[in-house]
Formats: sequence, C-alpha cells, structure tokens
Amino acid sequence: MESTKNDQDKTARKEKMKAIRESGKTQINSVLNADQQKLWETHKKEMKEKHKGKKHKGKKHKNGIKELK
Repeated sequence: MESTKNDQDKTARKEKMKAIRESGKTQINSVLNADQQKLWETHKKEMKEKHKGKKHKGKKHKNGIKELK
C-alpha cells in the first residue's frame, strides 16, 4: 500500500514540476522577440549537450541525504 502511495506522490510531483516548467517557458517566450527566442533555444541545447552524461557526485550524510561536492 505504501509503495502505491509513494508512486502516486512521485507522479503528482512530476506533473506539478512539468506544469511549472511549461509555465516558465511560456513566460520567457512572451517577453522575447523571435530572434531572442531562437538564441534562447540554441543556448538551452548547448547547455544540455554540455551537461549530458554528467552525474552529480556527492557523499552521503548519516541521514541518507547526499551532499554535492
């Protein structure tokens, strides 16, 4: 039962974050002109490529939460 509840919570959080990202994207695009929007998209793709495959390394604290280096 608890696993199902956790899955539902996780799904709800993912949906909420997706809505927030979409809202932010809409707000950003509303203040940029067409050339700026193209530049913004290019920048986002470059940053995604730059960070592709990188994983955050950190050490676990005694409470189980990781601390980023």
